[in-house]
Amino acid sequence: MTRLLTVVFLLLAICALAHSQSVYVGVGAGYSSMTPLAAHNFLMYDRGFAWKVRINSVEGQTSDKGFSLICDLKLEIPEMPLRLVGGASYARLYGKTDSATATTPPLSSLGFESGGLESQLSLVSLNAGIEWDVVRPVVTPYLSLNFLFNHFGRTDIKIINPFRTAHWTVDAESRGGLAFGGGLRSTVLRSLAIDLGADFALQNIVGRKEGESLRNGFAVRFVLLYQLF
Repeated sequence: MTRLLTVVFLLLAICALAHSQSVYVGVGAGYSSMTPLAAHNFLMYDRGFAWKVRINSVEGQTSDKGFSLICDLKLEIPEMPLRLVGGASYARLYGKTDSATATTPPLSSLGFESGGLESQLSLVSLNAGIEWDVVRPVVTPYLSLNFLFNHFGRTDIKIINPFRTAHWTVDAESRGGLAFGGGLRSTVLRSLAIDLGADFALQNIVGRKEGESLRNGFAVRFVLLYQLF
C-alpha cells in the first residue's frame, strides 16, 4: 500500500510539475479523534507469555484523541480548480472509559476482565489525493479526497478494577484508508497562504483482519503554506 501510494503520487507530481505554476509546502498542527478498539483481537503480555485477548464491549468510551503534527505538499494546476496534494502527519492518541469487558479464550484460568479502560497509541498517516476549489474569491473553500496509508503504533491498554490491573499490548499494524473533507484557504502574502480544514476518515478499509471493526476518525488542521515557485 505504501509503495502504491508513493508511485501514484510521484506520477501525479511529475505530470503536475510539468504544467504547474505554483508549488506549496507547508507545516502545521491539528487535533484528531478516532473510534477506539472494539470487537478486536490482540495480544496480552503477562509474566513473559502472550495470550490472545478479545475486547467484547466498551461502554461510555470517549474516542481516542490527541494533537497532531502535519507536513503538506500542494501542486496547483493552471486554469483548473484542482490541486494535487500529498502529506504526512503524526498523532499521539489517548482514550479512556469507565466500563469495558474482555475475555481470553480458550484459557478459562485467565477468563474475564472488567473495569475502567485506558489506552494510548501513535498514528503515522501518509496521504495522496486531490483538492477541488468550489469558488476562488479572497477566501477559497475547497473539497478534498485522499487515499491513506496508516501505521498504528503499538497500543498500550490498561484495564483497572478493584482486584487487579491488567496491562495489554496491541502490536503495531498498518492499514489503508480513505479520507473526505474540505476547508478554507486564503493568501495572506504573495508567497504565503493559510489553510484551515477538516477531514472524516475511514482508517482501516484495506488490510482489516477478520473480526476487526471498522475504525473511523475526524481531524481538524491548521497549515501555513509557503509557495516555492
